[in-house]
Amino acid sequence: MMENEKGNPSLSSHGNVEELLSLHPLVTGKVVLRTGSIEELCKISYRTVILRQGGLYFTGKSGMGKTLALEYLVGYLCERMPKLRVVLNDGRYSKFPSRRAFYKFYLNSIGDERTSGETADLAIRLIRNFVDMARASGLNMIVLLIDEAQQMSFEDFDFLKDVGNQMARDGANLIPIFMAQSPEFTKVVDEIRSSGRVDLISRFVLRHNHFAGFTTAAQLENLFMKIDSEVWHEIPGVTWTEFFCEEAFRSGFRLANHAEEMFAVLLKETVDKKVEFPARQIFDALKEFLVDLSDSEFVGSEFDVQIWKNAVKKSAMNEILIQNKLNEPRKK
Repeated sequence: MMENEKGNPSLSSHGNVEELLSLHPLVTGKVVLRTGSIEELCKISYRTVILRQGGLYFTGKSGMGKTLALEYLVGYLCERMPKLRVVLNDGRYSKFPSRRAFYKFYLNSIGDERTSGETADLAIRLIRNFVDMARASGLNMIVLLIDEAQQMSFEDFDFLKDVGNQMARDGANLIPIFMAQSPEFTKVVDEIRSSGRVDLISRFVLRHNHFAGFTTAAQLENLFMKIDSEVWHEIPGVTWTEFFCEEAFRSGFRLANHAEEMFAVLLKETVDKKVEFPARQIFDALKEFLVDLSDSEFVGSEFDVQIWKNAVKKSAMNEILIQNKLNEPRKK
């Protein structure tokens, strides 16, 4: 086994570094870190579930990590309530809403491929599945997480209400929680509210919460602290950050120590100082930065801000910065 100058095992001793890079959690995106926004999502959703409340929905702009957050929420709820049944779905089931398409889509989502028969038969089959799942849990309820809810039509909410009503008659609760893209979902909510349908409002769009991006250096620091301390299972004992800059990490380099400098670079490039930086773009810029840091043979604990500036320009983050500059008021 190869060792570095300090006598500790070198990363290269664990295999091909390039191959390992392609498997790194920051590259694959398969591991979801619990950001401040995700923590808030989990906290609010958990309370909604234990109180069996309705009407909860979250909205956020594109790239905020909403889908990954819902996937994290599934694990969180099941960990807190092991008997709970959670179904994760999305609202993009049909361009032309119909009861039949709705029932077929939801049957497929829970693994029931029996989608032939009359519409009424499909409805009965779906409701029985849901009720059986709810009863089997011992909690008599199902949590339905719906992603991309902005794709749903007014009729979809009516269909979902009918499912919930029939389940209630059979002694089971359906707790829907929606995640949607803004501002598109605003139009859907406005349509429901303007219809005067109090039943749909109270069940589906009563309580709104914003799923935010990164707006402060402290939030970025919190994320970086997790990355600095998260251990990669492929290389036992090696943290996510350490993989990219082994010597520098052992000399004391930590991303979290430079969060303010890195956030300042983002702010300097944008006009709107209240801009939300999407999680997707933050991670994209971070990956560029860490790879460049690794290529630079960085070994000290100091921070080269130019490497971060270059990474931001090469990453998807630049799209946000360019768009922000386009929105800048022209000087007269």
